[in-house]
Amino acid sequence: MTPDPVPMGPVHTAPRGFVSGPDQHQQMLAVLADASVDLGDYDHRIVD
Repeated sequence: MTPDPVPMGPVHTAPRGFVSGPDQHQQMLAVLADASVDLGDYDHRIVD
């Protein structure tokens, strides 16, 4: 696999594979639920 070239100017797009904050949040909650992790109030604050 050839690495992507380093941009020589401003970057106006997200990198390949970028996952937005709301999507990351949903994925994290799904992984924790699949692992049967019980989340308390503080845990939810950390995930948020």
